[in-house]
Amino acid sequence: MKKLIVLFMALSSLLLVSCDKDIDATHISVISKTIYLNVGSETEIMYNVLPSDTTSKEIVWESSNGEVVTVNEGKVKGIAIGEAIITMKLRKQIDISETINVYVVEKQWPTSNIIEVIGFSIPAFPDYMGVTVETSESGVTLIVKGVSNDVKAMQDYKTILTNNGFEVSESFDEHIGTASKGEFIISVHNHYVHSGDKITIEVSKKAEPKEVTMGQLTSIVKEMFPIEIPNFTLVSKITAIEEENEVEFSIDFTDRKSALAAFFQELESKGWSKVEGSNNHLGSYKLGEVIISYHESHDDAVSVDFVIANEDDNHDHDHGHEHNHQH
Repeated sequence: MKKLIVLFMALSSLLLVSCDKDIDATHISVISKTIYLNVGSETEIMYNVLPSDTTSKEIVWESSNGEVVTVNEGKVKGIAIGEAIITMKLRKQIDISETINVYVVEKQWPTSNIIEVIGFSIPAFPDYMGVTVETSESGVTLIVKGVSNDVKAMQDYKTILTNNGFEVSESFDEHIGTASKGEFIISVHNHYVHSGDKITIEVSKKAEPKEVTMGQLTSIVKEMFPIEIPNFTLVSKITAIEEENEVEFSIDFTDRKSALAAFFQELESKGWSKVEGSNNHLGSYKLGEVIISYHESHDDAVSVDFVIANEDDNHDHDHGHEHNHQH
């Protein structure tokens, strides 16, 4: 019996040792090794420590010239015009490191940063003092500040995008607008119109809609919002796209008019209120902070485009945003 207990304890010790074993990293992968900043602007260095299951992930950061560029937990800030090298090392494996060249310039559109992430550049915004760049594996976000005339700048930018071959939505106005090029979509949001201090330009890959069942659509919505939408009737096909803060979906109906009437009635019975200005063709219903918007397709007599989003993220749809509809 004692031998069995000793053997059990030995095996347990081996298991604990194996579970706690460190997994060394092999290298650091940096998305952008050259960064351009304006004085006073910030961005975050995007990177991955590989392999993904390594236990050696803690980074030590260092700037070669703290009077020009500072770095704090991967966030770099331009202090003065000049250049600096940011060095990142693994705390447990100091021999594994990467460097990023940072150039601080006065009002320069970050063309190189944009091209490195999405493969092409977008036209410079016509009125600004500084730009902060945020990159990810799927796109880039530009935070434009110091805009002296935001309304005119938005109008001018719509023209600039059009003249440079981008497909610009008709609903592009002084508040918000979208344009596209190839597989990418550009979303421009003027925060000045509701007491903000910036204009954001997001460039990301278009999401591909997928065909789903009514049950799957309900689950997708419930995962993102604290609501349960009523079931649609007379449905022949549903396609959906999950975005970061919203769910877009299109439904083909066998009898669109009857199906929408039944759906609106069901919404109202569950406490949803119709937003002022809504009609049978397009509009919105609201429950708490969640809004469901609808728009009958102009291309056929069977389909309707829907968007479910939080009220704060629903500005573009309030302006007649056209959604991707595929049959």
